This record gives sequence, structure tokens and C-alpha cells, in this order.
Amino acid sequence: MSFLKRLFGGESARKIPGAVFSVSSASVRSHNIQAVPQLLDSLAALTAKHSTPHFAEVTFDGFDHDPRPIDEIPEVAAWARLVQETYPDWLQWLTPGAMLRHLMCIVPGLAEHLPNGQVSLNFGAPGFQALLPAGANAAASRLRNLGCTEPLILEVFLPAINLNRTSALLGQNQLGKHYQVVAL
Repeated sequence: MSFLKRLFGGESARKIPGAVFSVSSASVRSHNIQAVPQLLDSLAALTAKHSTPHFAEVTFDGFDHDPRPIDEIPEVAAWARLVQETYPDWLQWLTPGAMLRHLMCIVPGLAEHLPNGQVSLNFGAPGFQALLPAGANAAASRLRNLGCTEPLILEVFLPAINLNRTSALLGQNQLGKHYQVVAL
């Protein structure tokens, strides 16, 4: 069962509106992040238009032959760090699964792949706690620039990103047996 299906119980009541954002291996290797601002602007515009948060699930194409987990591929991690440095609100627009994968790429010591196939998550890793809230203001500003009202931002968008954060990080006991949290 997929992470998102486990997370939301397979119920249609908690569908995550948004888009799938596919990043090619060529874009990763050339550090091409030119499509990211368009994606963020589109997600913000959809959020403003429909008064409901929209998020992106990110996939990486062209790495199927690589046996390493996607977060352990140096080029992918470098691409993820570049996006995060350039667009501080990047994480705020990701689905829980995409957020967790990107955090595993950009936070040294967050994830350790164990021999038994599990991933040990250390949410006490240096720099981790400061990273998540840093982009909330940038995301809210992006929405304000599109004419979103403060009530929409405060009552709809910010709680949704907090739900995504909680779901991605703590999993509400839904991360499954593949992950184990070792520190909070």
C-alpha cells in the first residue's frame, strides 16, 4: 500500500489536490530548476482560485537503474538543496511523501537506510527544526501577492501545510513499518 494511501486511509475524503511534478535526470544533472517557479506559481494560483490548498507530488525520472534510494543519489540531493535554497517555500507546497523525501535529501543525518530495508528517521538532526517553518511566511506571501485574504491563508492554507508536515514527519503512526522514528 502506498504511503499516501496508508496516510489517508484510502478514503476520498482527504484527497490532496495538486499536481505531479516530474523531474528528469537531465534536469537533475544540469541543476536545472527553471520549472520550479512556474510550478509554485501554479499551485499558489490554484490555491487562491479554489480556496483550497494544492500540493505537488515530485517524481524523479531516469534513475530506475540506480539501486540506491532516491535521497542517496548525490545529484538528486544537490538538486533538492538548490531548490530549497532558491525557493524557501518549496517544502510548503509538497505532499507529505514528497516533503519527507526532500527532507531526507537536504538534511544531513535525518535518514539512515538500515540493512533490513527500514529507514531510521532522526528528527533531532541539526538544522531540521528550523527548516520547516522557514518557508511558511514565503508561501503566505506568495498567496497574498495573488490576492488571497488573510482568513484563507490563516484558516485554510497554513493548517493544511501543518497537517502535511505532521503527516510527513510523524506519520500519525501511518509511516508504516518501513520507517522508524528515533528522535523528536
